[in-house]
Amino acid sequence: MVPYDPNVNFWSDYAIKSRWFCIKSTTDTIGFSETGNWSFPAGMVWIKHFDIETTRGAPATRRRLETRFLVKTATDVYGLSYKWRADQTDADLVSESGLTETIPSSSPSQTWRYPSRGECVMCHTPAGGFALSFNTPQMNRARDYGAGLQNQIEALSQAGYFTSAVGGVHHFPAFAPAVDATQSLEWRVRSYLAVNCVQCHQPGGASQGTWDARFTTKTDAAGLINGLLVNNDGDSANRFVVPGDATHSMLLRRQQGNGISRMPPLGTFERDLVNEQLVTDWIASLTTRQSFTQWQAAQSPPAG
Repeated sequence: MVPYDPNVNFWSDYAIKSRWFCIKSTTDTIGFSETGNWSFPAGMVWIKHFDIETTRGAPATRRRLETRFLVKTATDVYGLSYKWRADQTDADLVSESGLTETIPSSSPSQTWRYPSRGECVMCHTPAGGFALSFNTPQMNRARDYGAGLQNQIEALSQAGYFTSAVGGVHHFPAFAPAVDATQSLEWRVRSYLAVNCVQCHQPGGASQGTWDARFTTKTDAAGLINGLLVNNDGDSANRFVVPGDATHSMLLRRQQGNGISRMPPLGTFERDLVNEQLVTDWIASLTTRQSFTQWQAAQSPPAG
């Protein structure tokens, strides 16, 4: 079992997550792509473990909550979920239909969803690359494997996990979390959207939406700014994002669950306040944003 960390966490209702992967055979390898999905051998397994602080913000109350397995088959994936017992000694397989319950002794009281088998594959889609955090912009970061910090992609390449050696990791894209003020506001928003929405919101994805969450699609072409909606909630002024207008920006309303179904749609009952603020700040900043075409025109020397 090899541990790994993504650059940006998928929102999981304040849970503290740990991740590992394993490969069935030492002759199996991963197909690398700098900007697209990686390809994985049958039998590869990803493990994601969830801890929770039953009193939010109090580390001493941290306990084991759930452990999920995602298994690659020859053509698809399937998921399994295990619920940890109250005495923390072991975990039991959750039924195929999943389970929703209040976390015991949680303060504030919090509901948790153990996903059904069907819910697992609703998110872990072929379009999203199956293993959603196992790609270049998520894995392109440092981790300590016991001998000091090393880039994760570089470490996996040196250990022989890829079909062919991978170099030049410092030229590869890397997603930025909301709190990383060294990165542009727009890139942090695009990172958030790619991590939380790309499994459905892209050409060929499961969603009916018209916008594209893939980071490789330029912002001006992704249907984000003033992007038309499949469902405008009865208000023709609503768009995906309206510069300077949070009220008519459906992205923010979807995040908040403000009179409309909240997104992401599965397995979450708590609002992601940090990324709501990120999107709010971005909407406000868009009043002064230039498209590439506008910027290009501003750089051109005056005629004559």
